Amino acid sequence: TEFTLASGEFFVGTIRNISAGGIFLVTSQAIRTGEYFSFTHRFERELCEVKAKILRARGITSGGFGYGCKFVDLLPETEATIRKFVFAKQMEKQKKQGR
Repeated sequence: TEFTLASGEFFVGTIRNISAGGIFLVTSQAIRTGEYFSFTHRFERELCEVKAKILRARGITSGGFGYGCKFVDLLPETEATIRKFVFAKQMEKQKKQGR
């Protein structure tokens, strides 16, 4: 996924985890806590513009970094789309685990 910092700088990363409130992002790019970024992501059939803030950082293996990020300034319809997507994924996971 391609991300854009508020400064306009681009970087590439991988969303490792997603919740209704944010993402865990892995990238080789060093980013300061508190920075804002945006990205476009397809949640099932819906393409959404998303803005987020880096809340915490941690080093990971192979020279990359992991970032806990919070969604900010979401449009109500974008927030609803993300919540629906996360709920559907949770239900899929529970079915696979036989719950």
